[in-house]
Amino acid sequence: MHGDHEHYHYETQFFNKKGELIDVDVNSTSILDNGKYQGSLLVARVITERKQAQRAKKRIEKQKHQTQRLETLGTLAGGIGHDFNNILTPILGYSEIIQQNLNQDNPNYKFIGEIMKGCLRAKDLISQMLSFSRDEEQDKRPLNIIPIIKEALKLLRPSIPRTIKITRDLQEPCPLINADPTRIHQVIMNLCTNAYQAMETKGGILNIALETIHIDSKNSRKYIDLEEGKYIKLVISDNGPGMDKETKKHIFEPFYTTKEEGTGMGLAVVHGIVKSHNGRINVYSEKGKGTTFNIYLPIIESGKSVEIESNFTIQRGAGTILLVDDREEVTDTLQQMLISLGYEVYVVNSSQNALEIVNQHKDKFDLLITDYIMPDMTGVELANKINTMQSSLPKIMISGHRYQMNSAQLKDSGIKKILNKPVLIPDLAKAIHVILNAKDTKQE
Repeated sequence: MHGDHEHYHYETQFFNKKGELIDVDVNSTSILDNGKYQGSLLVARVITERKQAQRAKKRIEKQKHQTQRLETLGTLAGGIGHDFNNILTPILGYSEIIQQNLNQDNPNYKFIGEIMKGCLRAKDLISQMLSFSRDEEQDKRPLNIIPIIKEALKLLRPSIPRTIKITRDLQEPCPLINADPTRIHQVIMNLCTNAYQAMETKGGILNIALETIHIDSKNSRKYIDLEEGKYIKLVISDNGPGMDKETKKHIFEPFYTTKEEGTGMGLAVVHGIVKSHNGRINVYSEKGKGTTFNIYLPIIESGKSVEIESNFTIQRGAGTILLVDDREEVTDTLQQMLISLGYEVYVVNSSQNALEIVNQHKDKFDLLITDYIMPDMTGVELANKINTMQSSLPKIMISGHRYQMNSAQLKDSGIKKILNKPVLIPDLAKAIHVILNAKDTKQE
């Protein structure tokens, strides 16, 4: 610098008198006398606030980019899931029917059972994909999350090595959230399993903490992508080996895994479930410093729990059902399943034809079962149009997309139940039995 007689400009960081790291903008200009260098004039400005704003903006842009990528992958996963559910429907449906007609001594009984096991594993994987894409039907209700946490830890404790200590810091009483207990349980199980697996070799501490936070305009910058309001903050952390930046970038993407036998769906599913509950999840991790997941779920002011239904034994029934789906392989399968349950079935592969049949035979059918996605009109549109002809006709909708409707939409359309493809005979039998019995009781 001394012999160059030039102007310098650069940014650096210093510690101030309080020991705080600050950003500084430095300008240096050489002072000359008759062409000889006499010294330099230094002007330093503190730019910490500006640099913090720039870093925050960069962090937001990075987060938005990641969200867009996950949204795209979610759409793809949802489309693939829909197609696979339609493919699985006849495979699983006919397998059930064949097995019902075989004695258990028949060697083919076992073979059919293996086919069904494979289908159910595929169904579970698709369900995970649809959870990631946030296209999964959910049974949301006012929920206290603390019993779910305790139940998950109780199930996990026998699997966790004694070298790993579990600590809990749960703020009680806990406000209610509007959530599907099964999905929240899945989130906790997945994150805790990942945490203890990361510490299996050397041991460590798995910590679960819960607190209530309020986000307002003053601290909204700290909680990126969260609206103002009250939230519960669930923290699941470990002091394992942690992750590098590259791994952390991809952890919520489906099929990305660092485990030899992993599917790469666990954290993708967690991300999808949290988003579907209008919540947010973020992760902090460094190599050698462990990993912390922070989950934010919005609080509801009041609510009342809904009891879980009891087990149901398959029952045969009687009645006439109109079955509508544009895919013949699906209607063929469902028709045979319904016949095996004792119902008379009329099949149409067009929603427009279904309208015409109901118009011509208004009192013929006891139940309508319709697909959701069809070329002419959706299952919901079909249900609404049929309501203008015969509002008393109960309806079941089946969907490969895990379609979800709110209570007002269900009431307006007359749809009593939504079943997810591939439909199992016990689920189909239960839905029909409950709906037709309710209808008969009302008529009496």
